[in-house]
Amino acid sequence: MNRSFLNRAFPFFIALSLISWPGAWPAAWALGPTGQSVAINIAGSTTTQLVAPAGATQIYVTGWDVLANTASSFSLEYGKSVTTPCDTGAPAVTGVYNFAAQSGISRSGSDQPLYVIPQGNALCAVTSGPSVSVAGSLSYTQF
Repeated sequence: MNRSFLNRAFPFFIALSLISWPGAWPAAWALGPTGQSVAINIAGSTTTQLVAPAGATQIYVTGWDVLANTASSFSLEYGKSVTTPCDTGAPAVTGVYNFAAQSGISRSGSDQPLYVIPQGNALCAVTSGPSVSVAGSLSYTQF
């Protein structure tokens, strides 16, 4: 084989092996975790648990959308639930989205997670406003 060809092709193959292919992160996904989704239907100013913790697993949020039927605010947070959803150590996952009536947002991480929730924590939605009514969905996997 032509040595000149090998000298040019070898660096190419090394670089190719170092590329992070879409869907390659995290490596545990290669084992086949299944995606799940949860409906978001919230009326009132409240904190609502969307995904419960499951042992030592983490929650990988891959997409979410929400439509506000009335003027309201919406955010995601995580934490542990002692008496009410996410009432202990509730760091924000997103900022607060302030919606006018009939407006919303859609976020997708495609094949990469948007957010990774630390193990042992629940994922919650926080809504507020004079007459809150929001609906949507959240896609995630948990392992």
